Amino acid sequence: MSSERLRGHDVTLRAGAVTLRPLTEGDWGLVVGLWNDPEVAFYADEEPRTYTTEQVQGIDGGRGEGRG
Repeated sequence: MSSERLRGHDVTLRAGAVTLRPLTEGDWGLVVGLWNDPEVAFYADEEPRTYTTEQVQGIDGGRGEGRG
């Protein structure tokens, strides 16, 4: 992924101590960690598996690749 902000929006939502902002290149390590967490997979109704950064970028980065 080459852009600093992904998916091209700049919406930031704030409520109390919580802030939701667009993903940046620096967030991929956190995102990959969540995707590889078996407990997250359980609640997402998915079989636990190991994803690489490139696979997660293809799914969450909007390049149209599936989870296959």
